[in-house]
Amino acid sequence: MKIQEVKVSGVSGGVGTMLIPSKLMGCKILGNLEYRKPLIYNTPNSTFEKYFNAELKTDYEDIDFIKGSNIIFIQDDCLDNGKLKTSFNRTKNGVKKERTPKKDYFYRSMEVVKKISPDFFVIDNNPKLLLKYNAEYWKTFTEYDITFEYVSNYHYGNIQKGRNRLIIIGSKKKYNFKFIPNERFYNWSLTKTLENCENLPNHYPLDPNAEAKHFQNVLISDNETVKYYKDLKRAFEYCKFKQLLYRNKNNEIKTRISCSCSFEKYSKVVIGGWMNFHPVTFIPTTIRERARIQGFPDDFVFQIPKEMHFKDIAFKQVAKAIPFQFMDYITKLILTYLSDYKLDFNPSKQRYGKISDIVEKTKIEYKNNFEEW
Repeated sequence: MKIQEVKVSGVSGGVGTMLIPSKLMGCKILGNLEYRKPLIYNTPNSTFEKYFNAELKTDYEDIDFIKGSNIIFIQDDCLDNGKLKTSFNRTKNGVKKERTPKKDYFYRSMEVVKKISPDFFVIDNNPKLLLKYNAEYWKTFTEYDITFEYVSNYHYGNIQKGRNRLIIIGSKKKYNFKFIPNERFYNWSLTKTLENCENLPNHYPLDPNAEAKHFQNVLISDNETVKYYKDLKRAFEYCKFKQLLYRNKNNEIKTRISCSCSFEKYSKVVIGGWMNFHPVTFIPTTIRERARIQGFPDDFVFQIPKEMHFKDIAFKQVAKAIPFQFMDYITKLILTYLSDYKLDFNPSKQRYGKISDIVEKTKIEYKNNFEEW
């Protein structure tokens, strides 16, 4: 078939980052099922709906609008160390009391996939997903060949170092799909990546002279703390560009977890909150700058008011996204099986990232169906 005839959908697809390459290639985007509140903010004018001009629904029983999908992309983060995430209540004495585990949303997403029965499905997740959904579970997808990959997004062209992810590819057996790795080495410049954001949407830099309320206990010397955002550069100099330091109530010097800087050759992983810093100013990056790091095209607009750009909703929409570059590659590779599209480059056939023991173990256990490229 022609690329324009290929139908693509998301199930727990976030703001749609896994679907962007399909849109750019000219595929038809049918829609997205999503339940996470920060990612469906402002419906019916949500980020997904405005960019893709496609339906966004939250009822996982209402799936008619994505029937006929050739490819489904799934991004769900419901697991914690291979177990269902659990809600807690804090008692007055500060002790956590465990409540009933949350619903297994990943299982629900995969039940939707089974009902739709696409030609291909692609899952992005943490490798620890396989501690619960092991090889025996994936063998129940009898129509499919299942491929497990531990992907270094850095070696697929994304500047974030350490953003390694489990990718699961389900392909109908008739396609005889073979994954070909395409990891390479790149000469990165984070400063260049963040250039020329000034007139782009979602770029509202913090005033260096504004009060830095989130960092006011952070040390810039033995006896001084951060007052303004411009002081964060001194704070990183003081901690020798490692984790920011602060004094606790007992006057002990402690590290601020996840408050480390990025460097010119690579970026730290984009996470929620204030903990992503510009490599030159050391001020927290804007939503547009974080989107650049994730690989979003500049015309992808987060439908969030200016006054909410340094709030939890905005942070989560960009942090829970999937780096563009690998999704671009796997989409193109799948399209060579589904359509008349041909790759205009030769894959490297190399892997340079770390090995995941969990992923390798699952490959072996699934060996009845698994073949190396």
